[in-house]
Amino acid sequence: MASNKDDAQQLGAGMLAMAVILLLVLALLLAFTITLLVGLHKRGHVKAYLIYSAIFLVLTVIMFFASFSQTVTASNVISNLLGIALHAYFFLVIRSQYHKMDDANKGAIYNTA
Repeated sequence: MASNKDDAQQLGAGMLAMAVILLLVLALLLAFTITLLVGLHKRGHVKAYLIYSAIFLVLTVIMFFASFSQTVTASNVISNLLGIALHAYFFLVIRSQYHKMDDANKGAIYNTA
């Protein structure tokens, strides 16, 4: 009986630690997103966000493949693939805006079409 109780406590502590880590990562993501929005006209802020976003995109893909070591359902796979696709799309959109900032003839924020 004591072993089951200890296992449950360890599992609960592990889940709490994961939740805290996830909240810290989300707070960091929020801070970077705010920095990106505030400093959209400054190249340094956008470059820092792109690096951060690329790292998390790679980590997300690694975690997606690592999730196959457990039992996964089709809905989990589809939702993860959709999340990765959206993350990659927004990464490419912001990267495109970053490259437009190089060209003095094109506005970084305004549509020149």
